[in-house]
Amino acid sequence: MKQRVGIFWLGLVMGTGAMAQQLDVDRIFEERNLGPVAKLLEHGEYDLCARICEQAISRNLKAVEWRIYRLRAMRAVGQIDAALKESEVMLKAYPDDLRLLMLRYNLAHDLRRNDAADAVLALVNEVARKKPAAERSAAEWVALGEAALALGADAQKVIGSYFQQGQKKDPKAEEPYLAEGFLALEKSDPARAADVFRAGLKNHGETPELRYGLARAYFNGDREKAGESLTRVIEINPRHEEALLARAEMLIAGER
Repeated sequence: MKQRVGIFWLGLVMGTGAMAQQLDVDRIFEERNLGPVAKLLEHGEYDLCARICEQAISRNLKAVEWRIYRLRAMRAVGQIDAALKESEVMLKAYPDDLRLLMLRYNLAHDLRRNDAADAVLALVNEVARKKPAAERSAAEWVALGEAALALGADAQKVIGSYFQQGQKKDPKAEEPYLAEGFLALEKSDPARAADVFRAGLKNHGETPELRYGLARAYFNGDREKAGESLTRVIEINPRHEEALLARAEMLIAGER
């Protein structure tokens, strides 16, 4: 990971070179470095991820992912109010990004800022109409489904009409499995949730969020499997707050 971060900073310096080639340099730089920065977020390097993204944004790198990763990192370390303020500025530059819109919604929801949350939901339908359904990414299908849920849509209809559409669009994308799996848990269907998270792990690969979802699905049934999955989460991301709390809960229950 240190080597990847070193490559990032080298690329950032190179990215400030000759103006005539700036756009091509930026594009190549982003292609090479967004993945490693996403890995920082996945592995719990939240502060470093946020700082790198801040530098990228200050240098006017265009990919919206720099903004999304920064907001997610800030949210993970509890800087929710600051992230909400930054998201407002980001949306002025990227008003049609459904992922960014729903991230702002979640930040506002965390802070019980109903005014900001409602304003986001009012924009989602308008933004969604600008892109044909066939051109939506898996992550955009998930964002629309989350908005539908927030507006009171039926959970089963959201799963079929949005989350599973995202899975069909890109079977390797993580977001649709997370969305359906955690919704199944919310609706007290751990068996279905386990199936979805296992499918996500098979098709997308190992991530702390998919593994944590599987642990949650096992939590009230097979505690041994739940514990194994929580251990794996913490191996990948030692700062995964929910997994740490769940493991502590299991240890306390075991002592009783």
